[in-house]
Formats: sequence, structure tokens, C-alpha cells
Amino acid sequence: MYYDTQGRVRAAGAEAIQDGMLEAALDGGWLRIEWFKLLIRPKSGGPDFSDKIPPLPPGKSVVQVLADFLKYLQTCAEAYIKDSHPCGQEVWELVSSEIDYVISHPNGWEGYQQSQIRRAVVLAQLIPDTTEGHARVLFVTEGEASLHFLIDNGLPAGVIEEGEGIVVVYAGGGTIDISAYTKKAGYAPYTFEEIMIPQCHFFGSVFVTINARLFLDGKYLCV
Repeated sequence: MYYDTQGRVRAAGAEAIQDGMLEAALDGGWLRIEWFKLLIRPKSGGPDFSDKIPPLPPGKSVVQVLADFLKYLQTCAEAYIKDSHPCGQEVWELVSSEIDYVISHPNGWEGYQQSQIRRAVVLAQLIPDTTEGHARVLFVTEGEASLHFLIDNGLPAGVIEEGEGIVVVYAGGGTIDISAYTKKAGYAPYTFEEIMIPQCHFFGSVFVTINARLFLDGKYLCV
């Protein structure tokens, strides 16, 4: 995302990489924000890379930045529904106050991280700050989300046989999440359970980029 000097969002998501946006950002003195979700990660059990993440806009917390991004996603979803559905305006007015939000996060993110994300959802005005509103926000780990994706897109036949298992590796931008599941015998189709403690490693593509940049900065000098 790009913020201007007044702390206002000027571009986000796909808009931030459109042709001419870099020039507009340089001319306007905009601040580029990325990888910010990693700032709410658990502080134990992993490397401290906070100084490698671009700074947040002055006066903005990570929850506020996440809220801005969620608001952008909501705006995009609203526009898509209104533009692509024959009765888009009516559909949106009918469902907008009853939307349930399912948000994925890395394996191992628990109470604190989920509470910060929920605060951002409230701040973005996607839900009211009530018990009923909070109940409309559901969380799923990257491992669980990846398993559902695999089920919907066709698992190998042997995986769904009794006693067989599957290891799911989610190689994301910030983390690499490893999970293992097996199908539960005697239950409804596609009922799985974890067979190992899920793992989360901060070695996603973001850190490939960071380490490559550090390597090149140390090896080559600009002339």
C-alpha cells in the first residue's frame, strides 16, 4: 500500500503496482508499506526481523494499517458484486450486514494475533464492536485452508483411504507452514484430523527477498 504524507491511503493491492504508480509515489512523497502483517507475529520461537520490515506511516499502528487494507478488500468485493451480478446493488444491500469473514493466518498464531486481526476488522467497520459482530469473524490456519483447497481441487486417491495421510506445505510470502492430516475412519467423507503439531517457519518469499537484498548490498557497491 501507499500512504501520503497525511497518513491517507493512496493506493493498495493491485492498484499499487499499476503503470505509473511508482512515479506518482515518488512525486508525491508517498510511503510504501508492505509485509506489515508480520509485525503481529509471535515474538518467541523465531528470528527478530522487525528492522527489515518497511516502517509504518507516522502515527499509524499495525492494526490501523491492517484495517485500511481490509477496508480496501471490502470495497473491491462490493464493487465486484454490484458490477457482475444482474441485481448486484440489491444483493449487496441484502447481505452486507450479515457477512461472515473467514480469515487465514499462519500456523501457531493464536489468541493475541487473532485479537489484533479482529480489532482491525472492527476498525475497518466491517462488523460492529459487539459480541454478535465478533462472532462473524472466523479464523483458519494456513494449513487448514490449504487442506480445504486440496480437497476441493482433487486429492490423490490414496490420500482419502483409511489410514493414509497427507503432508501440506504452504509456502507463502511470510511463512512456510507445515501440517499433516489423516482421514478419520467412520466419520463423514473428508473428515480429517491433525497427526502432528503444525509448524510455522519465517522463511517465506519475503525473507528470500530480504536476504538477497542484504547479500547484494554487501557484495556490490553502487558507483
